[in-house]
Amino acid sequence: MFLPRRAKRQLLLLLVFLSLAATRLAPAFDEDSPPPHDSPPSEVSTATVSEPDPKPDAGSDSKPDPCPSNVLHPWVCPCNSSFHPSPSPPHEDSIPTVDISFKGEFGYELIAVLPHAYWHFLNGTLKSTKSCGSSLSLLYYFSPAHSTDPDCKRLDYHNHVIKQYGFTKGLHFSDIPEYWHPPPLVYRTRELGRVWLDVPIGVPLVIISNKYEIEWAKPPANFIDVPTLRTVIHEFLNKGYYVVYNRPGKSIKADPEQGDRDDLGDHLRLAEEFGSEARFRTMQQIHEIWPSLDFNEVQFRMMARSSCFVSVQGGSSVLSSYWGGKNIIFYRKGWEGQGRAYERIYHRMSGAKIEVAKTYKVLLERVQEMIRGERCKVV
Repeated sequence: MFLPRRAKRQLLLLLVFLSLAATRLAPAFDEDSPPPHDSPPSEVSTATVSEPDPKPDAGSDSKPDPCPSNVLHPWVCPCNSSFHPSPSPPHEDSIPTVDISFKGEFGYELIAVLPHAYWHFLNGTLKSTKSCGSSLSLLYYFSPAHSTDPDCKRLDYHNHVIKQYGFTKGLHFSDIPEYWHPPPLVYRTRELGRVWLDVPIGVPLVIISNKYEIEWAKPPANFIDVPTLRTVIHEFLNKGYYVVYNRPGKSIKADPEQGDRDDLGDHLRLAEEFGSEARFRTMQQIHEIWPSLDFNEVQFRMMARSSCFVSVQGGSSVLSSYWGGKNIIFYRKGWEGQGRAYERIYHRMSGAKIEVAKTYKVLLERVQEMIRGERCKVV
């Protein structure tokens, strides 16, 4: 086919342009190597997320794999979650030299200290951990040597101590530090086996964690009152849910801060109204079936079986965010709201979806949305 000279030049230029474009768009990695992963959203984390090291050959001297092949839910496995800043590969000369002991507020320990300890574990530098008061050995399952000081009294110190764990601007206002990696508690806790609960297969399970304690030397502010509790529980029961109510009170040595008061009247009122209900239990009732386990272990095992939680500002809201699923937090006052910690930090514990309710009316609306949109099946 005859082409004019001008058309030939244009065709040649087009071919050169296409060749240059193909070169520029070609991937910068070999065909046999894996493609680069997407970077995490900037609003979630400013830390660099790296791919996990390949598993070493059997018999090699290696660090524990934080993501075993039997992980039940990929969103709680730190290797598969972009909301977790991955630790640097451990140095070949890493020596366990770090001893971690903390006796401040329980919520501070869950947010700052526990992820800090797990980061050191992954990097081969964790030597030992120690919990204060009640046993938290299940939370520190990864520790080479964990101990409990039963006579320890938790102290009310905060940001000046928490700075050593990387939260330089205070717990609720700092960016996530580099040495921070929450342990994947869900699959580890489920490996221990189930505690007794007569929930038929397929029935949705919700755990409601409440508190009633002196806050900032003033009367309780962040708690779900009895009328609202009754309404919330009725909402779940009417839709076929199984409900577990969790507020230890002073009679149970479970809350490491031991701050709960017994004058809310919730246990008595709920027992009168729901005592004969087959789909309602308190955490104390479940613990009575398993007296050989301490209350904390029963509590953690139950939480690992659910994916829907209703909690209250403080330690219970942090703990309820460690198990994936969805957590509705009732918050009336506290630094968490001012520092936007619920939006920036809590979901990064396990990939849980966090919703905040500042009034009882909004709390009921959030509960109704959960019932309509979630199926909180027991695991």
